[in-house]
Amino acid sequence: MGGPAAAETVIARRPSDAPATPTAEQILRDNGFPDFWCYPTHCVVSVDDAVLSERLQGLDRPDMLELEPLPDARRVFFARGTWDAETRAIDSAVPGLDEVPSSSPTSLFVVVFKAFPEPGWIAELRGLGLVPLEPMPQMGYKVWGPRAVVASLPGGRRHVRTVYEVPAGLKRFRVDTLPSGDAGGPAVTHVHVVDAAASDVVNLLASLSPRPPAKALRTGTVTAWSVLLTPPQAIDLSRRGDVVAVARETLPVEPSDERTNRIIGGTFGTPGTSWPASVGTNASPYYWEGFMASLASIGIDPSNQSIGFLDTGVDEALVRAGPTPNCPPHLLQGGDCRLIFTTDASEDFDSGVLDMRADDWLNHGTTVTAVAAGRTTDSRDSRGWAFEHGVAPGVNVAMSAIFRSTSTCGEGSTVGRNAFLETQLSLSDFPLLLRYSLVEMTAEGNLPGRSAAPDPPIRIFNHSWNRISEYTYDPKDYDLTAQLIDQTSRNLAAATLVYRPLGGGPETWTGASGQPALHVLSAGNREHALGELDMPLWVENAEVFSPGTAKNGITVGATRTDDPRTCNGLPSYDPDCWGAENLMGSNPRVVTGFSRVGYPNFRLKPDLVAPGSRVYGRLTERGPCETENDPCRVRYGTSSVCDLEEPNPGEKIWMRGTSFATPAVSGAAALVRDWLRAAFSRSTPSPALMRSVLVAGARNLVPWREAWGSCCEDPSNCWPCADMRPAPDQYQGWGGLSLDRLFGDTSRYYLYDQGTTFTAPGQTFTKTLTITDPTKPITVVLAWTDRASTPTVDSTQYNLVNDLDLMVTTQWAEGEVRFLRRWRGNHYYCDRDAVQSGRTGYSLDNGNSPCTLTFDRKNNLEKIDIHPSRIPPNNLGVKIVVTAAAITADGVDVFGSTPRQDFAIAVENAHE
Repeated sequence: MGGPAAAETVIARRPSDAPATPTAEQILRDNGFPDFWCYPTHCVVSVDDAVLSERLQGLDRPDMLELEPLPDARRVFFARGTWDAETRAIDSAVPGLDEVPSSSPTSLFVVVFKAFPEPGWIAELRGLGLVPLEPMPQMGYKVWGPRAVVASLPGGRRHVRTVYEVPAGLKRFRVDTLPSGDAGGPAVTHVHVVDAAASDVVNLLASLSPRPPAKALRTGTVTAWSVLLTPPQAIDLSRRGDVVAVARETLPVEPSDERTNRIIGGTFGTPGTSWPASVGTNASPYYWEGFMASLASIGIDPSNQSIGFLDTGVDEALVRAGPTPNCPPHLLQGGDCRLIFTTDASEDFDSGVLDMRADDWLNHGTTVTAVAAGRTTDSRDSRGWAFEHGVAPGVNVAMSAIFRSTSTCGEGSTVGRNAFLETQLSLSDFPLLLRYSLVEMTAEGNLPGRSAAPDPPIRIFNHSWNRISEYTYDPKDYDLTAQLIDQTSRNLAAATLVYRPLGGGPETWTGASGQPALHVLSAGNREHALGELDMPLWVENAEVFSPGTAKNGITVGATRTDDPRTCNGLPSYDPDCWGAENLMGSNPRVVTGFSRVGYPNFRLKPDLVAPGSRVYGRLTERGPCETENDPCRVRYGTSSVCDLEEPNPGEKIWMRGTSFATPAVSGAAALVRDWLRAAFSRSTPSPALMRSVLVAGARNLVPWREAWGSCCEDPSNCWPCADMRPAPDQYQGWGGLSLDRLFGDTSRYYLYDQGTTFTAPGQTFTKTLTITDPTKPITVVLAWTDRASTPTVDSTQYNLVNDLDLMVTTQWAEGEVRFLRRWRGNHYYCDRDAVQSGRTGYSLDNGNSPCTLTFDRKNNLEKIDIHPSRIPPNNLGVKIVVTAAAITADGVDVFGSTPRQDFAIAVENAHE
């Protein structure tokens, strides 16, 4: 073994079972360490020579200190490259790394600290005349101001390690090399500008852009302006010290049946019954009707909730020329139309085609809404499962049509909606389309051209779309779209749009002020011709796409959908028995090869998975221009027994993709939201609590891994699964969306929703709970709605602004001796590739972990799953401890500057 590193940064704390004295601070001081910063629960120590490093390692023992290495503390993770503060080198060769405005007295810098930035340090920078902007992981902070002041920081302040002037090359996105099809003319470009210097830059933008600058996003210190620029103009702007980022937007985005419900639902109130290897034959009239009846018996009514969809439209939409509004048949529930609102980003309200608003020419949006909200139909497959039965039938649906076919459907338009809007919509400017949709669907009052906001209000949004990848555009970027998703998860008013009523002046409208929203996001699909892709080993081009890179929503991947058909000997690709992805005998516990995956560094995405490889839904009635000969259309009237669609032939279609796994989660979220209202009197749960509850219910799809490619329920029941591992992993995330552990008696749960706000590192929240049933697993989930990160961050590595830690402990006595068992959030394995008992989907504790327990430093959701065998008899309950490890920015007010963070907790199988 080699010796200790000469330069290292660690978190030092007293071991849990060590005496209270001496404290970690006393130990470090007594041993002569010059650079450490202590808080109530821990210290951060920085050492820079081999002697001190060796001395520190010698204190790592049960009676002294527990050390947690922070190997990335001296690195700054930009999206375009990682800068090392020790070597002062960057691991990138992008153009513009030597471009800094050296002649300007002010510029953009990253101040790298020796510990996580403290609120007092940030206030000090502000007092020196600098403008603190946003944290840069792991221990940096981006600032703007006089270079002379910045240059004086390292020498005069012990907590400052160094400073780095940000070159133009790290601020540019998609302007140095253009994708095919981009002729290089003026195009939508987002320029992120320091507010303190905005007047000069905005005046310059106004002189360069053919259209006036429009605000696209603001943080309180930085505003993103949407303008039309050429690439050379964008490159010149990136060289300014008051410009934080420049991003060119020329590429657009890419746009249920009862089996899905059976897979995710299991048997009502019976944990462990979801996600069977096969669903068998449906013997009851409709399985999901029985499940919904059970929900109704405990007061759950989906009509209390609304889901907003951003998609291709929905069937023949809502507005018709006749005396009564049209309603898509699959959204008629008990005689009531559940389509409560439509808007269309690609049509003018005054264009004379009101009857086309949000019509679906592509089937995508119609099928997506059917998965989440469709009513039961009589059409069934050969085993009795209904082709169409939404997860939350009766939930209210709002649709913003943001895609339009322009090829075979001659009715389409790419003009964009002009009426009432100051800035014309562009179908390639998706941040603008996103803001438009959120404002249209949630703004309070009577918008120009729109009456009152939908009621019930929309607080769940389904995003079955992703940025596309071509050459220089990297959809894995934490782009402005993902930023806006993270902001509006906290406050929908972060979405703004300027309207110009006919005959009136400009009016700025926002989404619902002070109201949060849960965003459910598709992970994205790998492109491939027809046929199943092999599940990929982790490769760079298989990662989750924006906006699934956002951290405050729920990103959804796709599994296979149980479909064990014989097709009378026909090959799987035969038009009369379209098998899609070699689905004969497929196991829904296997993630599909087309589903995009996460990263091998425990920056966890996707969050959940749901069936998505062969999902049935309704065929749009608007026009068969792209589906008449579609092999995905359900076949009937043949000798095949693949699909039986009587008595309503010609109405159904099947589709595949993470787009169709996503609405299953949105529908489930609506059910959960109404359960929280009915059972816990929480009518406005935070997105953090919603994420906690849904992840708490997730089913690990790989209970046991016999060897690579062999996943098992137990050692005698295995199936091929390629590179999958027990949850959490980069394929299934936290596991399959499951409802069988939810909707039980309230004594099985503990919920805590943003009742505490941390304002400094080391602050703690504790709660001791009684275990409901010690023979069943206990699940604890902590989630927080983190502040949106800067667009220049490398979100594949780090995307945290504020970092919280979760720990659970239990005590028991044997005679006069007391024992303590403890678990830490997201500590599930020591070896990522461990098999058999080395990785089982349950958390490791201080009694069975072959390695030191660690805390998570990458995710804003932490989970602990406790196996019943690790729950000691005669225990004193479980104690939950939440600790603030780093509070570096305002995680409560999206426009604020006061460092603080709140959080939510969901516990299953324990109560107060």
